[in-house]
Amino acid sequence: MLQSTIYNININLKELALFLGVILLLGIAIYALTSKFDIHKKRAMYLGLLTGLNTHQIISLCAIIIKLFCIIYSACTYTEYILLGLAIILVVEVIYIILNPKKLFFETINTAAQIIFLYLINVLRTYQIQVSNEMNVGQITVILIIFIILYAIYFFLKGLEDLVATKNKEKSKHNKEKKVNNTLDVGGKK
Repeated sequence: MLQSTIYNININLKELALFLGVILLLGIAIYALTSKFDIHKKRAMYLGLLTGLNTHQIISLCAIIIKLFCIIYSACTYTEYILLGLAIILVVEVIYIILNPKKLFFETINTAAQIIFLYLINVLRTYQIQVSNEMNVGQITVILIIFIILYAIYFFLKGLEDLVATKNKEKSKHNKEKKVNNTLDVGGKK
């Protein structure tokens, strides 16, 4: 098992390097766009949701982006050894759950469903290649690919919405505390 996984990594090394490079470039682009944020620029309306995130929220955002790309890549490409892609999805999901422990149950079920669908797509493709290249199996595979991509995009947007909502709650809590402190300071001076 370990030898086949190492063999698969060696075969898919270019694709893995390309994937990691795309993720790295995406992270650098997001960091560059948000590091010197100015509210008076036009890009403020596009990046306003990503400003003010703390470290845990940034790591959570990266985790859901990596998970989305892994799911789309695993659904759209075929390899005999899908375990590497599924392992990356599991590791990223564990990181996300560690940072967001309140979502343990929901994310576990969500990730399990996505992994089952990806594995089913891989089984259908293997059946097409090795046994029979029937049109019905191909149609079911395409429908499952479209479904898993839409499913992954929906939960990516849901995770993004949760991050923004958490950021807004923390910001409003901070503003309330600041207002109370200012009121106490003003009241104490009278």
